[in-house]
Amino acid sequence: MKNDTRAGRERRARARFNGPNGSFGADPRSAGRERDGGPTPAGPQFGPADLLPFAQAFARRWPWLVLGAAALGWAGGWCGVQRWKETYTASTALLRQSSTHVQDVLGDHDLDPNTYASLLRAPELVERVAAQALPPVDAEWLAARLDIVCDRNSDVLQIAISTTNREAAVDLANRYSREAVKFTQELQTNTAARARLFVTRQLAPLEAELTALHRENLAQAPVAGHAAKRGAAPRAAAPAMSPLLLDRLQAARQEAAEMLARYTEKHPLVQQQEAKIAVLQQELLQSSALSTASTNTNDQADAAAAPAPAMPSRESLLTDAKLQMVENARLTLLEQQEAARALELDPPGTCQILAPATLQTVIAHKRTAKIAVLAGFGGLLGFLLVGAVIVWGEAVDPRLKTVADVERVTRLPVVASAMDLAGMSPAERRDWAFRAWTNLQGLLSCSPNHGFVCGFTSSDHGEGRSTWVRLLADAASQRGFRVLTIVAVPGTHNLRKLAENQPAESREQRTTPGEAHTDLVMSNVLNTPDAVTQKLIGPNPEPIVQIPLPGWVWDLERRRQWHAALRHWSQIDNIALLIELAPASMPETVLLAENLPNLIWLADAKKATAAKTCDQLQTLRHARCHLAGAVLNRADPPFLRNRLARWFA
Repeated sequence: MKNDTRAGRERRARARFNGPNGSFGADPRSAGRERDGGPTPAGPQFGPADLLPFAQAFARRWPWLVLGAAALGWAGGWCGVQRWKETYTASTALLRQSSTHVQDVLGDHDLDPNTYASLLRAPELVERVAAQALPPVDAEWLAARLDIVCDRNSDVLQIAISTTNREAAVDLANRYSREAVKFTQELQTNTAARARLFVTRQLAPLEAELTALHRENLAQAPVAGHAAKRGAAPRAAAPAMSPLLLDRLQAARQEAAEMLARYTEKHPLVQQQEAKIAVLQQELLQSSALSTASTNTNDQADAAAAPAPAMPSRESLLTDAKLQMVENARLTLLEQQEAARALELDPPGTCQILAPATLQTVIAHKRTAKIAVLAGFGGLLGFLLVGAVIVWGEAVDPRLKTVADVERVTRLPVVASAMDLAGMSPAERRDWAFRAWTNLQGLLSCSPNHGFVCGFTSSDHGEGRSTWVRLLADAASQRGFRVLTIVAVPGTHNLRKLAENQPAESREQRTTPGEAHTDLVMSNVLNTPDAVTQKLIGPNPEPIVQIPLPGWVWDLERRRQWHAALRHWSQIDNIALLIELAPASMPETVLLAENLPNLIWLADAKKATAAKTCDQLQTLRHARCHLAGAVLNRADPPFLRNRLARWFA
């Protein structure tokens, strides 16, 4: 009965580990995998979990984000302090005033409010105020800080000036308003002077024409004569009035008209001039009477027979009418001239100050908001720049740091992952090893009580293969498995690797060289695999047996011995055969892995790179190695994944 039972177990073991070509076949649970090269490689699959490394990178480097945001935020605030100052705006109110009389004299029209505001921005006015300021300022600087606003539907203009000093703003605003009033007065003075000059030029020909008409009128005055009896010629007319008196009278009248343009009729100067005109007229009449008195004595006899005075001629009437028209035009021009002269001497201006600027009406403009906005923008920019650097660094980092990275690059399922095992307590390491062994057994074994053969390799030295094999061996032993650990590394490294894999208690208890190698088969284990089997199933079975592989030159005969030894050991009931292989970059590792039913790829998050991993896995797949899965060593704590497990489970 025992023989049948043992024979049945051997047949089942051979069926489980023997492939169709005499090599180790895959586990029955892995029927869906590619039999020649492990699981069928699938294309890279991207999902939400692939974004977790970036989030974790941000979480790990948050001090750099804060530092970058603070640095650029401070730089932005400093630039804002240097660029902006607290300003004060002082404003004055000007009232526009327009006079119909002034417009008639100057011939101006009322300006549009915007045009009038542009007039008050004249460069001449700005330069004048800039030169008079205390201390003097640049005209362009003042123009840039000047603002003239017209109130809608009103004749009020607001002149505002902004500076960094409250008192200076008030002084400049009031000074500009006063100079603006003076500027408009000067404009009126200049315009009135031009108008007066124009009228004076028009008066000159009128004065000459008026004098000529007066002379012509005197020459055409009617003469008194009588006809001599019996064909006697008529007597000559009375002598004409004195031309000198006429000129004086004309000048007096012109001066009186000029006075009337400036003064009223009751003014003493006007009354004095009228008296002067009356005296000249009286003298003119007396001169005319004396000229005619000498002829009265001789002509008394003929007075009755003399004909009546002749009626004024047509030429005399035309001359009188023309004289009147010229006189009226002259008087009109004289009035315009006097009005222009009066406006030139005392111009009213087109505006006046309605409300001067005071310290109480100054508006303060704080720079706090601007600096805060610039500092905030700088902080955001710094955060984004540092974030971009972190994202770029994470994107170009070739290391396989997360489970998603390993699955995407290796195209293998990740069986287990471990954080820093050296930082764990013994109890935490035991708990982790138990869970990792359970996951590995669930992937590779058809049932929890069946053993399996599994090899471990990586892309480089020092990625933790020995630690993983040792901890998994302990966990398998706790589950009741017979554990056989094979260290397939170069011969010169065998003893050192085995010493590292030995538990600390065993190393302390074994002091002599003979005791140190009690559990090691130093002979050629490939030629005598039964010696190892006896240590596992003998009278005093050992739960864990570690053996090194001698030599490191693997010819065809040695590989056949290796295959036969694995087949022999796999027939042991409830066996867990764990093989630590050298890095996959060594050709010998590929040769050894060809005969393994399961091969686990181990990636160290601090060392394993994507390019090297892809190259070496491609070589293993081309060698038709049975890649069953991958494990990740020294992975970063997935605290974000734990918190977001509901979404990224």
